[in-house]
Amino acid sequence: MYSYTAAEYWQWAYKVSPADLPAAEAMLAEVREYLPSLEDHERRNTEGLLAFLERQRR
Repeated sequence: MYSYTAAEYWQWAYKVSPADLPAAEAMLAEVREYLPSLEDHERRNTEGLLAFLERQRR
C-alpha cells in the first residue's frame, strides 16, 4: 500500500508541485529499500510500478 501511495505522490509532485518532489523521491527510495523483503508477487508488482514511474520521467 505504501508503494502505491508513494507513487501517486511522486506523480502528483512531478506534474503539479516540483517543490514536493524531493519528499516524493525519498518515499520511493524507501520503497526500493524494502523490495528484497517483499513476497515474490508483491516485489514484481512494485518493480513494475517503479519502472512505470521511471518511464514517465523521460
